[in-house]
Amino acid sequence: MKFLWPALLLFSFIYSTKDINNINKIFINIPPTTIILEDAKDRTRELYRRLEQHKIKYTIISLVGIYSGIQLYLLHKAHFLHDEKAWHNWYSFKTLNELTKTAKNELYTELKNEIENRYETPNASIMMNLSQFLQDTSKEMQTLKSYLSMLSWLSLLKMNYIFLVSIDNIKLAKEKIRRLQYLRTVVATNLEPKNTDRSLKLINAYRKLQSWMPRVLNRHH
Repeated sequence: MKFLWPALLLFSFIYSTKDINNINKIFINIPPTTIILEDAKDRTRELYRRLEQHKIKYTIISLVGIYSGIQLYLLHKAHFLHDEKAWHNWYSFKTLNELTKTAKNELYTELKNEIENRYETPNASIMMNLSQFLQDTSKEMQTLKSYLSMLSWLSLLKMNYIFLVSIDNIKLAKEKIRRLQYLRTVVATNLEPKNTDRSLKLINAYRKLQSWMPRVLNRHH
């Protein structure tokens, strides 16, 4: 037994020396930092040289890409202006001026019936449907405002002819925003005062339920 410990120590020393030699071989094969940096510089110079040679080509491609992106965005939003399913086109056979002259009680009744038809949620109260209506009209207003902002900037920069910006679309977008604002006002002013607190609580509870549902579903997947 007294000769066992020296043998074990010698054995471990031999293997540790072997491991060290292997590690040294690995590090020897790794190129120095200066070589890595020089290689990176060479690659950067080569990329810069190619860009210089084809800068006109790349500039044209970039401009065409930017133009196409903006044009597609404008076409998409212009189509949204005429979307028959959108709330800003509800009662489109009447102008905004004609809507404002319609009795609010009558208009609210028609609007409430349309809201109930569109949001056919089982066991949903009218307040939940009104809450969904307010959310959807808010999203539509944000979309129209961003579209109007883009049109206004292009006109200000004198680029409206390049992107085929129509003055009629600017006027129409403004009219649709005012239309949505008026419909939201009709809904808000026709809620019974005695039920206002209860209505707000129901709306808030419904919104919380909507935010919780995806989390609950994700936990069960």
